[in-house]
Amino acid sequence: DMPGVEELYSQKHDLYKQLYGRLSLGNLVENGVRAFTALDETGRVVGFMAMLSAPSPRPDLSSGDATAALKWVAGEAAKLNYASGETMWLKVFLWAPNFELSGGKALLKAIFAASSGTKAILLSGPQEFDKIEVINSTMTQVGLSMDFGLNLYECRQAKILPSLKVRQARVEDHDDLVPVLQQAAERNSALTQLPDTTVPSEQFALARLISAQDPNQCVLVAEDNGRLVGLMALTSAINIRSLQKAFDLDAFDNLMIPPEDEETEAVPENFEADKDPGQEEAEKAAAEEAAAEAEMAAEEAAA
Repeated sequence: DMPGVEELYSQKHDLYKQLYGRLSLGNLVENGVRAFTALDETGRVVGFMAMLSAPSPRPDLSSGDATAALKWVAGEAAKLNYASGETMWLKVFLWAPNFELSGGKALLKAIFAASSGTKAILLSGPQEFDKIEVINSTMTQVGLSMDFGLNLYECRQAKILPSLKVRQARVEDHDDLVPVLQQAAERNSALTQLPDTTVPSEQFALARLISAQDPNQCVLVAEDNGRLVGLMALTSAINIRSLQKAFDLDAFDNLMIPPEDEETEAVPENFEADKDPGQEEAEKAAAEEAAAEAEMAAEEAAA
C-alpha cells in the first residue's frame, strides 16, 4: 500500500507537514502500534491512519518547549483516568478528496475493532486539527494550552464501536436471527452451516439448535441497542479423533490433557541433587567415624 499512501501525502504535503512535521511513512507502517489503509471499490488508497503508544512532540516547537509541551499533554491525559495500555495516540491521518469523513470513520472503526483493549484514541496537536472534519465529528476536545498552542482530543471506543450485549439465545430469537444467518451465508462464511442434528433442510432448524442447549452446547447472541447482530454456537461434544486425523495437532498435545505422570520430567539415572554444605560435612564426618570404628574392630580381632 505504500505507493498509494505516499501519493496521498503528496496531495496535501504542506498541510500534513504543518500538522505532523516530517514523517517517515514506512517507519510508521513497520513500527507503529497500528497502521491501516482505507480503499475504495477500485482498490485505490483513499485513507491512511497510524497510531503510536505515546504522544509526539509538536514539530514547530524548540527542544525545551517540546519537552514542556509533552509534560503538559501527559498531565492532561492522566486526568482521563485510563489504565496503561487502554489508549493509543493518533500520529497521522491522510485522506483523499471526498473521503475525509467516511474514510476517517472507517479507519477508526477498524482500529478499535482490531484493538479490543483500547478504550480511547487520543490526539495532541496544533489548533489546525479543528479544521479536519473527522476530528470534529468523532473527537472531543478535552484540553487546551494557549502557551504551547496545543489541543488534546479524545475519541472513545463507544462512540465509534458501540459495545455489544452478549447473552444466551432464546427460542423466541429465531425470527430475528434468521436474517443474521442468511447475511453471513451470503458472504460465504465457512461457519454458517447448522449441524446435521438440527435438520438444516427443514424449517425452524435454528430454533431446534437453540432449544437443544445443555451443559455441553451453548448458543450466544450479540445485541446492539436491542437489535440482534451476531450469533455463535459452541459445543464441547466434538470428535477428537476425527480432528486428530484431519489436522496436525502435535503442537497442541493433540487436544488431549497429558497424564499427570507425563507432566513430570524423567530424572536421569546418574542425576544427583545438589546437597546442602552442612549436610555434606555431616555425611563426611559420619563416614570417617564409621571407618575408624571398622579399623579398631579389625585390630581387636587380629589381637
